[in-house]
Amino acid sequence: MMPRKATWAFRPSRMKKPSVSEETKHLVKEKCDEFVDIMLKPEYIIEQNVNTYSDRIVKIYTKWIRNFFYFKARYHCCDPEAIRINYEVGFARLEYVDEDRLNLSYFRHTGRWWEVHRELTLDECLKKISSNEIYHP
Repeated sequence: MMPRKATWAFRPSRMKKPSVSEETKHLVKEKCDEFVDIMLKPEYIIEQNVNTYSDRIVKIYTKWIRNFFYFKARYHCCDPEAIRINYEVGFARLEYVDEDRLNLSYFRHTGRWWEVHRELTLDECLKKISSNEIYHP
């Protein structure tokens, strides 16, 4: 039996990802929080009659986790027999690639993030989020 010959293979998952500076994190969070307050909260956070049993959004917020910036929604279920009364779901995600370059993803029904746009500026990402409903809660 012959020994296997080693070959070189490119594995992008093993590449070191760039770290995000605190200044960049602060600027992105500030701009996205303003976007959430102006565009998303007025449309999706609606006071609802508590007698209905449908889930409703009670909070929309943003959060950095490592190189990813998430748009999240907290839901409240009014059904007294619900397993969980409150739960959170991410609906859009920005991945830091380089200075002022981000990848934009949405959360699929399969439970996975799906990257749709690569290397956009923050302003371009916010335009895509506001104009396309796949990025909405």
